[in-house]
Amino acid sequence: MGLLKGFSRPGFRMGNIRCFVHFCITFVSVFDVISCAVPSDRKMTWGVMLPNYFLPTVPAGNTPWLPPGRHYPYHLQMMMPALRIALEKAEDQYLQGWNITLQVEDSLCDSANTQFMAADMKVDSKVHVYIGPVCETAIIPVQRFAKRWNIPLITVGAQSVNFFQRECITKFMPPHYYAGRIVLEVWSTFGWQRGVFLYHFNDKGSQDPLYMAGATYSSLKNAGLNMTHERFDEFSNMDYAELMERVVIPETSGEYPTVETESKNKAIIQITIIFRYNIYSQGRGRRIYRLFYKPE
Repeated sequence: MGLLKGFSRPGFRMGNIRCFVHFCITFVSVFDVISCAVPSDRKMTWGVMLPNYFLPTVPAGNTPWLPPGRHYPYHLQMMMPALRIALEKAEDQYLQGWNITLQVEDSLCDSANTQFMAADMKVDSKVHVYIGPVCETAIIPVQRFAKRWNIPLITVGAQSVNFFQRECITKFMPPHYYAGRIVLEVWSTFGWQRGVFLYHFNDKGSQDPLYMAGATYSSLKNAGLNMTHERFDEFSNMDYAELMERVVIPETSGEYPTVETESKNKAIIQITIIFRYNIYSQGRGRRIYRLFYKPE
C-alpha cells in the first residue's frame, strides 16, 4: 500500500500511469533484442532500483511548492504500479509460461547505495535485467557492473554526455548531447560567436540542470565559440537584476536588451529553454536555462 501513496499527491494524473505502462511494455520488446543469457527454466528476476517519492534532505523552507525533501519524477510510487500493469499484459501477450519476479529497492539516488544493490542483486538474486537507476550519479557504478556481467540496463536516465555511448544501456530519453547539437546549429545559423551561460545549481539533490547545461556548453565551447558561464540557485532569494548587471551587461556593451537596441543593432538576443523538472509541480518547479549572446 505504501507504493500507492503517490496517487493522492496534488497534480497526479492517470495519464502519467498510462505513459509509464507504455514505457514498460516497450521495455519487453527491447529486452528481446539485447544480448544476454536467457534462462532455460523460464524464470527471470528483474532488479528495480528507483528512488522513493521523498528523499530525506532539507525542508521546503521558503519554497512551499516543493515537497519537504528531494522529489524525482521517476519514483517508486509512480513506476511500480505501471510496471506491474505492464508485466501482467506482457505475461499474457509475450511471455506466456514465464515466471517473472521483481526485486524492488529504493535507490535513494545515491551511487553509494546503488553499487551494493547491483552487486547483491547479481549474487543473491541472479537478476537478468536492471531497471534503473534513473539519477545520473547513481547509475554510474551500476552501468559498470552491467557491462562486466553482461546484464541489460533499462533507464529513463543516463542522459549526460558520460553515457552517450554505452552498449549495455537502453535509454528511453534522448541524451543531452542532442540538445547541445541543436543549440550549436542555431548559433551557427545566426553567426553568433559569444555567449553567457546561466544555469540553476545548488547542493540539494540531483543536478539535472547542470548536466543539460554542461552538454550544451561543451558543444559550443568545442566549436571554438567564446563562452562563459555562471550558476545561480533558482529557489533562493537571488536578485536577478543584480545577476544580469554583474554577468550579462559586460557582454552586451553595457546595454539592457530593448526593442530599440534589438531592432537597430541586435545588441543582445535571448533564448529561454524551459524544462519541466517536477511533473507534479503544475509548472512551478521548473529549471530555466537562459542564454544571452551577442554577435561579434
